[in-house]
Amino acid sequence: MPHSAEVQQVYAQASDIAQQTGQRLSSAHVLLAMFTVPNLAELLLLERDVNEETLLACIERIEHEPDDTLPTLAARSREIARACEDDEVNCLHLLAAVTSQPHSFAWQVLARTGVAMEQLAEAAQRYATHGVPRRLRRTGTALALDDLEVRERDTMEYAALATVEAERDTVNEQVEAPTPTVEAPSVRRGASGRYAAVEPPAWGRVAAEPTDRRSGQRGRRAADHSGQTTGGRREADVAEAAEATPAETATPIDATPIDLAADAPLDEDRPSPFVLNRERFPWLTRLGRNLSHLAWLGRFDPVFGRDREIDETLDVLHKRRSNNPCLVGEPGVGKTAIAEGVATRLAKAHGDARTAPERVIIQIDVGGILAGTHLRGALAERLRGLQDEVRQARGRVVVFIDEVHTLMGAGGGDGAHDAANELKAALARGEFPVIGATTVDEYRTHIEADPAMERRFTPVFIDEPDEPTTLRILHGVADRYARHHHVAYQPDAIDAAARLARRYLHDRADPDKSLGVLDLAGAVARRRGGAVDRRAVAEVISRMARVPVEHLLVDDPERFLQMEALLGEQLIGQRHVLTAIAETIRRNLAGFAGGRPIGSFLFLGPTGVGKTEAVKALAAFLFGSRDALVRFDMSEYLEAHAVARLIGAPPGYVGHAEGGQLTDRVRRRPYQVVLFDEIEKSHRDVWNVLLQVLDDGRLTDGKGRTVDFSNTVVVMTSNLGAEVFRDSGRRIGFGGVGAGDREAQTTQALDAARRAFPPELWGRIERRLVFHPLSRDEVAAVARLQLAERARLLEGERGIRFSVSDAAVDLLIARGGYDLSLGARPMRRTIARDIEGPLAERILAGRLRRGDVVRIDAVEGELTFTAAEPA
Repeated sequence: MPHSAEVQQVYAQASDIAQQTGQRLSSAHVLLAMFTVPNLAELLLLERDVNEETLLACIERIEHEPDDTLPTLAARSREIARACEDDEVNCLHLLAAVTSQPHSFAWQVLARTGVAMEQLAEAAQRYATHGVPRRLRRTGTALALDDLEVRERDTMEYAALATVEAERDTVNEQVEAPTPTVEAPSVRRGASGRYAAVEPPAWGRVAAEPTDRRSGQRGRRAADHSGQTTGGRREADVAEAAEATPAETATPIDATPIDLAADAPLDEDRPSPFVLNRERFPWLTRLGRNLSHLAWLGRFDPVFGRDREIDETLDVLHKRRSNNPCLVGEPGVGKTAIAEGVATRLAKAHGDARTAPERVIIQIDVGGILAGTHLRGALAERLRGLQDEVRQARGRVVVFIDEVHTLMGAGGGDGAHDAANELKAALARGEFPVIGATTVDEYRTHIEADPAMERRFTPVFIDEPDEPTTLRILHGVADRYARHHHVAYQPDAIDAAARLARRYLHDRADPDKSLGVLDLAGAVARRRGGAVDRRAVAEVISRMARVPVEHLLVDDPERFLQMEALLGEQLIGQRHVLTAIAETIRRNLAGFAGGRPIGSFLFLGPTGVGKTEAVKALAAFLFGSRDALVRFDMSEYLEAHAVARLIGAPPGYVGHAEGGQLTDRVRRRPYQVVLFDEIEKSHRDVWNVLLQVLDDGRLTDGKGRTVDFSNTVVVMTSNLGAEVFRDSGRRIGFGGVGAGDREAQTTQALDAARRAFPPELWGRIERRLVFHPLSRDEVAAVARLQLAERARLLEGERGIRFSVSDAAVDLLIARGGYDLSLGARPMRRTIARDIEGPLAERILAGRLRRGDVVRIDAVEGELTFTAAEPA
């Protein structure tokens, strides 16, 4: 497949650049040469704030790349051209090929600029296939790119010369500005347009020529060079005219107002009034991201339900002094989105000085400010340059700094002359308006700790949006996610994302977590094919919250109405306990919990009667897994200082950074059962910790974070009052225990527990339930459940099945499987001794093989094992 004329020119220019600098031709030279020839790839890079100077600033030195890089690049560009069904390779194909070669020098240079490679490749192929967007046709010069076709070299030279001459007559001369200093790359373009290798001076820095993003780019395409082009003609005459190209053709920030309604979409075809002149504002354009310009182009998602926060931010910005709002909120509540909303509000109000004075919001990353400032005084010089440029704008430029707390101590080493101290005076005078954003913890730790810094910022607190507002946000941006993933979102899926994320994901805040669910569900649906429905959303929530998908999709009211029967399938006996548990859970889930846990229970009774099994059954029913349980053996918390193990050590003590065993587990997984086993053995100070959990459904850990317990079930078990049941043993097998005796035993056990616990804890427990000793028949039923579980395990491991007759179960009870004082606990040991042991011997001896079926029976007081041959 042939190369187009523009690609041939790019290769020729790359060769000339390499020859001028005395370097071996590399993919980086090819990338630089794309800015010397009119092509769509150049504008695609310029649209992402990548130009010649940006690339040169990222070239620390000429790095080695594999010898086959350029041939591979050419072959890859031909493959992309064929996939796009084009007849020849153009610069868009070549740029897409560069993004697919991570071992190339060009890819590494592009990556250092911060460009997203996957998005750049996708855009290049999309423009090559579907054509260039309208906004690029009106960008930079009067040359209409939709009329730009592949032409011969001579035609392109004269077209470029004509464009330069037309611009020279219509654009005003730009104002001179001080030049910033940048790290010395190994390749530089001189004033004549000629590239040369530059040796770094002793201090490692050289002066770089600041150029506007579009300034001179058209003219420098035909820059003078010593080599020959593909056609063999020199370009000195074109270069002479090109050097006079003005710096910026976009409308300056004080341009004639554009009539734009407040709710009208921003017009991408009109020249942006928010583009900064690169010569007047070299530091801001090099280090910053122009949010106002991006808002004018409609790049930001719409902002819903944040009018109050945006109004507060604008009010603070319009102050005469200390006009620095600081957006304070938890991660994920939308602080950056509010800053983008402010930029959009100002862009829509462009021209109306009464409601919104002209402002250009530039986002600057603290890391970008610090990059390359390892020498003493370099940071101060860079910050003074930024202050001077903002001061020149006379209040029209506002700097947005995300994670503003990172200014504290940044670049100061010992903190004496950090970035924050360099800016304090300008912040106080109102000469350097800043919109900051930080979290509540960081604001308290860094900014409130410095009274001088706190006085310069006015906090604007950003709360998490409620569910209706989150739904508005999701419905407002769903179409953008649909276009990105090429899928359709069903309305009930969007509602489910907001509802389920709020219910099951508590480690993040809305709208971030709901948007994350919506985004990931779109990726899942795209991979599988089809629309995003409730199941796709449920699968994402299930993966993030570790809750079974079926529990997210099932009709909950139907399940809870059958709660007693479903729990009874896993727990033998204790019907009164299951009924009380079900009634409590149903009442609280219906809306009567009032912020408290879903349920709080105290299980009393002798050992082996099913207290722990009831907890596991409850975890499986509510949260889909018997492992949705965090268990604390309270015999380990006998001392008062053990409280620190539960909630975390206070600041200044060993272990503060590790967090608390209780609070951290609930914070990471808020939907589970919390079991305090043998609660009576713990220290009274530990009981005091539980008061806040049972009453308010929350607990503050050692780091000051509030942990939500409203989605947990709190269960405490105790053996208090167990002695009440020991005297009833002689009645088992004869008359049994009557209903009156049961009630008397329950009352005596509750009285014993009430005396042991303080009144404030006893009164906060919702239900205090007494488990009665198991009868012989109930122990037999427990044995059948345990035998069925062991049979499933053996079949899965060895492929051998076994069944046990009722006579064999009775024999197991007679051999010690039942003890009134121990309940069903002896049965597990009896099964291990009399069933599992003989089976294991037969398996190891080779007498049982995969596929065998073993029948276990009782004959004359002995267990028999009969194996049937596999069919």
